[in-house]
Amino acid sequence: MTKIEFGTVMNYIRAATGVEFRDGMLDVYFDCLGDLSSETLQLVAKRVLMEHRWSNFPSIAELREAAALTIRGEVSGLSPAEGWELAWKAICKIDLDVDDSLQRATKGLPPIVVDAMDAMGIANLVGGEDPVAVVRAQFLKVFEQLAARDKRLALLPASTREAIEQHRPQGEIAAPVKLAIAGIGKDVA
Repeated sequence: MTKIEFGTVMNYIRAATGVEFRDGMLDVYFDCLGDLSSETLQLVAKRVLMEHRWSNFPSIAELREAAALTIRGEVSGLSPAEGWELAWKAICKIDLDVDDSLQRATKGLPPIVVDAMDAMGIANLVGGEDPVAVVRAQFLKVFEQLAARDKRLALLPASTREAIEQHRPQGEIAAPVKLAIAGIGKDVA
């Protein structure tokens, strides 16, 4: 996106909030939001202005969060309770003695639901001895933690994530997220 396109969207937000730009403000916002397309940023501006309750200028974090949802095509995120409902329906279809049962039961589920199920342990979900209320509470907590992780990752542009990862000292153990993505330590208790 060009600085002129960016300025047009920022002026749109300024007109809606009545807040004047301070020195250097546009440069900082462009540095943090300039990786978005002008069409996406315009949608994000409308979205945030409709949800923003105060007469101050929306923060970069608010705009990035709305951008992450907009880029994924989400009007609202999946709640932990909705995730549990999807997981529970899938769990009821899983038979650990049937080879492709797990794949069929989880096909089409949002990745975060499958990740939460994996983190809980499929065998524990299917044949565990804990009461359903306890399993549900544990699932909700795991789901919330994974959603928070995904939100943090989605807020950062790829270039910023890469720059942060490059600051890790040579030989340092990789971030837990990379280990989880690689499947390392998945079966460790």
